[in-house]
Amino acid sequence: MKKLLIVIIFLAFLFLNHSSLLASGWMLKEYKGMTGGIKILVNGVQVETEVEPFILPDEGVTMVSLRDLSEALGFNVDWNDITNTISITGNMVSKTYTWDGKAKKRIEDLKVIRNVGPFYEKKINNYQIAGRFFGSGIAVDMEADDKTEFVLDLNRKYSTLDGYFGIDDTTMNSLGSYKLRILGDDRELFLSDLVKPSDYPRYIYPGRIDLTYINRLTIRIDWEEQEIGDYDQLTAVLANFNFYEK
Repeated sequence: MKKLLIVIIFLAFLFLNHSSLLASGWMLKEYKGMTGGIKILVNGVQVETEVEPFILPDEGVTMVSLRDLSEALGFNVDWNDITNTISITGNMVSKTYTWDGKAKKRIEDLKVIRNVGPFYEKKINNYQIAGRFFGSGIAVDMEADDKTEFVLDLNRKYSTLDGYFGIDDTTMNSLGSYKLRILGDDRELFLSDLVKPSDYPRYIYPGRIDLTYINRLTIRIDWEEQEIGDYDQLTAVLANFNFYEK
C-alpha cells in the first residue's frame, strides 16, 4: 500500500508539472526512439547517464543527456526557467585529445602547405550538417565547377584519421553537390559518393585511411551538379576531423 501511494504521488507530480509547462506555452511532442545498450565513452571512459541514450531512427539522431555528457567533458550546465535557456560554461577543451591511448590533433591545428578554395575555420556558430551541430572543422564555399584543394604536411607522424563531411545547412536551395577525394603522396586513399544538400553527415572511421607512411595529404573537393535547386553555391564541411599520432 505504501509503494502504491508513492507511485500515485509521483504520477500526480508529473501531471501537475506537465500541466504547468503546457499552461505556460510549452508544447508536448512525442518521439519514437530505439534503445540497444548504447555506450557513451569520453577518452575511453564510459559515461553513466540517468536516462538511457536512444536513437530517433527517422531523424538519424542519437539522444543523450546533455547534463551528463557536458559534465563528463568538464563543463557546468545551468537551466534558467525564466528565459528557458540552457547555459553550458567552462574552459574549452584542449586542441589535443586522446583515443585508445593515442593523441590526436584537429585538422585546424596541422601545418598547411597549400590552400586553394580557400578552406577556412568558422569559429562562430560553427557548422550544422542536416541539423547536426559540429563544434570544429573547416569549410569551403563553392560555386559551379569549382575544384578545391587543401594540402597538409603530415611527415609520417600520423597513423590514421577520422571525421565527418557534408554540406552546411546554410546551403538550402543549391543545385550543387560534391565528391570528396583524399590522396596520400598523390595516391588515392579515399573517394566518396556524391554528397548532396540535406544528406546526413558521412563518417570516416579510424583505420579506414592508413596514414602510416604518408608525408603529404591532399584533400580535394570537386563541385558537381545534382539538377535540383535554383543556385549553385554550397558550403562543403569537414567536421570534427582529427589525426591520430603514432
